[in-house]
Amino acid sequence: MYELSPKDKKGLGRASLQGYLRLRGYWLRVSSEMERASFPPRGWNSYDSFCWTISEEEFLQNAEIISQRLKAYGFEYVVVDYLWYRRKVPGAYVDSLGFDVIDQWGRMIPDPDRWPSSKGGKGFTEVAKKVHSMGLKFGIHVMRGISTQAYNANTPILDTIKGGAYEDSGRHGGPKT
Repeated sequence: MYELSPKDKKGLGRASLQGYLRLRGYWLRVSSEMERASFPPRGWNSYDSFCWTISEEEFLQNAEIISQRLKAYGFEYVVVDYLWYRRKVPGAYVDSLGFDVIDQWGRMIPDPDRWPSSKGGKGFTEVAKKVHSMGLKFGIHVMRGISTQAYNANTPILDTIKGGAYEDSGRHGGPKT
């Protein structure tokens, strides 16, 4: 679909608008032919090269390589995959429990030892800014639900409306209550 602004449409006769649909003040070209991308989205995913153990420095070095050498070929995404919130310490593996960095509400946050710019509650803001300055798009791997560690710790659930712990009939809600 292609968009025509109301200004672009001005002065066109009815016959000229055939094949267009008006939607929320804009004219959209409608086609019965399916339009396809010339190639699929292209990018680099950290897990494919580093498993879960990648650091901020390693990630940004790889993003720079993608920007310099592959952006011209359509690469536009760099993604921090899987377990960016896990501490890289002895005993921590893909399937180990108790090594995740979580906040008081059980939400996963970047491991500050592997992602130093995340300290102070910044998350991936600084990494994303650097990636965007390279002309690339930044992404992270997120799984829905509550982490096993947060569940086992019975961390309270944040009530995003009230700003405190979720309550139901006077009970403070954690995942086990």
